[in-house]
Amino acid sequence: MDGSDPTGAGRRPPVLPEVLLRRASAPCASAPGGAAGRPSPGFARAGAGRFAPIAAWGGILVQLLYPALDGVALRAATLGSVALFAVACAAHVLALHGPAVALRVITTACGIGLVLETIGLRTGFPFGSYTYSASLGPQVFGVPLIVPLAWLTISWPCLVLARRPAGGAGGGLRGRARTASIGAAGMAAWDLFWDPQLVAAGHWTWSHPHPGLPGVDGVPLTNAVGWLLGGFLLTALLDLVVPRSRPEDRAEPRRRRVRAGEGGRGRRLSVRGHDVVPALLLTWTWAGSVLANLVFFGEPALAGYGALALGATVLPYLRSLAGEDAPAPPGGQTPDREAPSPEPRDRGVRGGAPGGPVGTGTGPL
Repeated sequence: MDGSDPTGAGRRPPVLPEVLLRRASAPCASAPGGAAGRPSPGFARAGAGRFAPIAAWGGILVQLLYPALDGVALRAATLGSVALFAVACAAHVLALHGPAVALRVITTACGIGLVLETIGLRTGFPFGSYTYSASLGPQVFGVPLIVPLAWLTISWPCLVLARRPAGGAGGGLRGRARTASIGAAGMAAWDLFWDPQLVAAGHWTWSHPHPGLPGVDGVPLTNAVGWLLGGFLLTALLDLVVPRSRPEDRAEPRRRRVRAGEGGRGRRLSVRGHDVVPALLLTWTWAGSVLANLVFFGEPALAGYGALALGATVLPYLRSLAGEDAPAPPGGQTPDREAPSPEPRDRGVRGGAPGGPVGTGTGPL
């Protein structure tokens, strides 16, 4: 096949949302380890890979409605968006690692979150003294059931972020400590956006909200300390229970990259299935929260703090993704990588055949 359009019409380039939706399922839609004789992933993983970005986009669309809502509708949207993000994260783990690892991630993230929140409510450690209202629905030990899901929503993307080569790569003690530190910083920065918004909505109150960040009312600095400590613990535990790579990834590492464009034009964010959901949630939380606090909530100080704090972790992560799509230098060898051997299939993808437009090949990434 020459990859030409049988209708004679030119192919339109794929837009980012379309590519995100398509690529999210790539690692589990085909047989990544076929060359090594590995079986195709199961139906559950394939379905989860396709569903995860849909749930993530659903949560984002719900949050886009926040400025137009109030009262019961806003409360329902808040609960719904957190639930959709949690489902997206759980489905993403399932697609990458299978049901056993997904169960470990869910129980670890939600369980540690519930334990830390329960201790915090009863002792004031490590976050400070606070109480939840009844607005977030059913509670266990005084903690709304939606809160452990929020811990899952925050911790999984931050673990993926912390494991990138620009962050805490490495399985030794020092590497795991670095991963936990970066993950904790990301979780604390993420909560820097969420906590003031939910306190303002009356979902919980602090007994001693001072001292806090200048220009940010209602949230003490002890909350950030608590998130750094709790985030370090949770990221470290997740790093232990989640394999650092999948067998199919180790078998064919070269096929996990998306081409930057025909002829190597420019640099473009990688939308590999490995990273699409975490990248989407992290980028939206950072950019969307900065915009919302500036335009809709009238909180310029919070927008500035969050832009710096979360941007310090998210931007290096996004740059590391974009770096995978950089054109190879003369000689065909990319930095810190072995020179890939030429493959007819890859040349076909660059030229539009047999997979069609760039990034639409049927092979595993």
